[in-house]
Amino acid sequence: VVLIACADQVQELWCSSLDKNSANAYEDRGGSAKSSPIQEVIPWLDQIIVLKEGRLIQNDDAPETYKNPYNQYVAELFGEGNVISDEEKMAFKLGKNFWYPQEIALDKNGAEAEVLESRFAGSHFWNKLLLNGKKLTVHTPEKLSDKVKISFH
Repeated sequence: VVLIACADQVQELWCSSLDKNSANAYEDRGGSAKSSPIQEVIPWLDQIIVLKEGRLIQNDDAPETYKNPYNQYVAELFGEGNVISDEEKMAFKLGKNFWYPQEIALDKNGAEAEVLESRFAGSHFWNKLLLNGKKLTVHTPEKLSDKVKISFH
């Protein structure tokens, strides 16, 4: 099953490329095979083709597109994330420029970050942290306060 993501707004995607069986299975779970957040259709995807303004941005299998998005536009198709500049990447000794909130974890041996906000978001707490002047969004199972130690996974 191939998804062609060519929306200007990354929240809703046109998924007309789902085959009939996958579309029926997805609709049986309450989804719409025509316009849905990518998180809802990704279990049925073999390949994701991302276009922006008629230009091919990325053409990979679903796991590769999620784990190694070509740029911020592609990464944001999968939801909120943290964009790290090349300078920050070097300073934090990281291997990539885009980190999803669930890829940053509490770690007693990690770097110290200040908690700016911590809000209940259903299945997790949504947190805004400050690490060496960089604001990061991090998901945790518990509410945070004051200072915490984090690492990138």
